Amino acid sequence: MRISNFIRIGIFVLFLGLNVSCGVEAVVFIPLFSATWPDVNDEDHFIELRPDSENQNVESGIFAGTEQHFGNQSDLDGNLLSGKFSGYNIEFVIQRGSGDIKYSGVFITDDNENIIRIELTSEKGDPLILAF
Repeated sequence: MRISNFIRIGIFVLFLGLNVSCGVEAVVFIPLFSATWPDVNDEDHFIELRPDSENQNVESGIFAGTEQHFGNQSDLDGNLLSGKFSGYNIEFVIQRGSGDIKYSGVFITDDNENIIRIELTSEKGDPLILAF
């Protein structure tokens, strides 16, 4: 009887050890977003996001860019921005003449993990959706 219990315990420990050692691998999302992104709500408004070479093909990092507007809203044109990203999360600050404005949001991907949209909200609650 004691041997039977030892065998059961041994099999349980062996099974537990195999289960832990063959656990699920963590999936790392590396965002590839370097581009000039159009604002879906304003066809003349674009946000250029450009991580430098050290911040490309990594899970998290920093980037710079510019805000561009080709219409009649000159306060939205030529403004510098800087930000950071980590996995699916992104945030940046646009330096406008009227004052800095911070946006934060997420990368939206398709089934193949290609970024198809960036959904952001300003600290004032204004939405900004960037997509091709």
